[in-house]
Amino acid sequence: VWLRHELSAAVPQLGALLDSGPHPWGGGNATVGRARYDYRRPYTARGGATARLVIEMSTPMRAYSISPGGQSGHLLSDHYDDQTAAWLAGQLDSLAMQPEALGSPTTLLRP
Repeated sequence: VWLRHELSAAVPQLGALLDSGPHPWGGGNATVGRARYDYRRPYTARGGATARLVIEMSTPMRAYSISPGGQSGHLLSDHYDDQTAAWLAGQLDSLAMQPEALGSPTTLLRP
């Protein structure tokens, strides 16, 4: 599957910088590894879920998430595609369910 940035759809020449792939990906319409296929090109995933979210309905509730790209849509960010490998491997990151679980607020400024 290709991970395509919205800007590369508007300006195809940007695809070489912004898009990622092809990545091996399995799944289908009725699977956890959600994927959409073009029947004219079998075995080629054409699209998939933009995020994976799992919520455990336990007490206390727990939630996990992953994005196929990363935390940022900005090409120059360290977080542009920092979750791609974990997403492809089926891994999830824990989400904080209560504000106090995050700790004290901090701001990181980079030059």
